[in-house]
Amino acid sequence: MTTEFSTWTIVSASFLGFHLLFQFLRVSKGNPFAPPRRRSLSHRDKVDWDGRVVSTLHAIAMVVGTLLALDESRGYSDEDCLFGYGFYPALFASVFMGYLLYDTTYCAYYYKTLHDWPSLVHHGIYLVVCGYVLHNKFFKFPFVWLMMGEISTPSVNLRWFLATLDKKSTKLYLYNGIALAVLFFVFRVVGAGFGIIHLFSLRQLWLAPHVPKFLRLVVALIIAGYFLNVYWFTLVMKGLMKLRAKKQ
Repeated sequence: MTTEFSTWTIVSASFLGFHLLFQFLRVSKGNPFAPPRRRSLSHRDKVDWDGRVVSTLHAIAMVVGTLLALDESRGYSDEDCLFGYGFYPALFASVFMGYLLYDTTYCAYYYKTLHDWPSLVHHGIYLVVCGYVLHNKFFKFPFVWLMMGEISTPSVNLRWFLATLDKKSTKLYLYNGIALAVLFFVFRVVGAGFGIIHLFSLRQLWLAPHVPKFLRLVVALIIAGYFLNVYWFTLVMKGLMKLRAKKQ
């Protein structure tokens, strides 16, 4: 079992590891994820490409971690869902927080290039949430349904990769767009929606007088993050409808 000290060590290692991976992708001539015509890409697209490769690898790790955490959660009581230590939730929440710290600094450093303010807002919300619950060992089960949303991230990035390579007219682009819409809706809208309903069904636990009141702010931030995902889903659907209209 990890201790709080090792948890924050994992956060630091994750932060540094993702930065090193990004720098490797930026400078390595042997980059296995580089596109065929990398030299022809703009500076913005090169930065975005490498950042999205890191994002995709992180998402795959989070999905694996979520499945392990879900298996660990079998037999949890209502109180176990919200309070106490869990090995896989703590481990992968630490990796996730390290990634958030990396990606926040990445988005801030390249802000003039990427102008990715939605990610900065998203990361600001989840850094507060993740840092607080990690430190206090809260919300093991909500971590599971929150992180399961990462299953849609590879499709988000694949859509961008294909568009950057001028492959919007391919069947792969269309099928990936459909898969993205389905995964985003199932896990980030419906799944997270049921997760919030479940969280509110346990409100007598996190609203108890002895529980720190800051946890209520955490719940509010989780809800804010949910509505940000709903907004992103509307953009996904607009893009898919536009693509279908062109195909017709």
